[in-house]
Amino acid sequence: MYWGWGSLASTNIFTYSYSTSSSVSRYAVNNDVNQLPLGLPSRPIWWEMVTPPIVKGKYKIWMCYSRSKQSSSSNQLCQVSVNGELMPRTFNFTELRPKGSDAELEAIGWKQYTEARAYNTDSNYAGKLVGTYEFKTTQRQQIRIIPISGTQNNNYLDMIHIIPIDDNQILPRFATDGTKKYN
Repeated sequence: MYWGWGSLASTNIFTYSYSTSSSVSRYAVNNDVNQLPLGLPSRPIWWEMVTPPIVKGKYKIWMCYSRSKQSSSSNQLCQVSVNGELMPRTFNFTELRPKGSDAELEAIGWKQYTEARAYNTDSNYAGKLVGTYEFKTTQRQQIRIIPISGTQNNNYLDMIHIIPIDDNQILPRFATDGTKKYN
């Protein structure tokens, strides 16, 4: 994978954090997380990555993040583009995952992507569907996150799920150590 970002101020630094224990990385999957300070006037205006090769086909794109709110007024609404095409739904790094069954959440474009944990009861780990995309060729793909309102340093991107539309969108869930859980 490759990462990139638009104009970076010296005080707002893109950070990749990892640890052999959960304390550094906010209990994220594989004990690592990307911290993305986003939004004008002094933060990057986009973040993007190039994926490993993805087989051509139709996929659902899920943004999986550890919700954080710097202050009571913090808001970080973002759009996602895949290969330059904007996805139809936005997501917000400050938004909690709603309560509900797996089927109820999936019906409204949400999922719990982490295993159930004692410290995960407040819905801070959210998977948000941003759209469906058809990859026309098997190759590396470009995904870009663009802030459209708000500004915040503490945006924690944990995973991006790119799942074939006919596959289960809910399972597996992931443990902190990256282990897949099928229940």
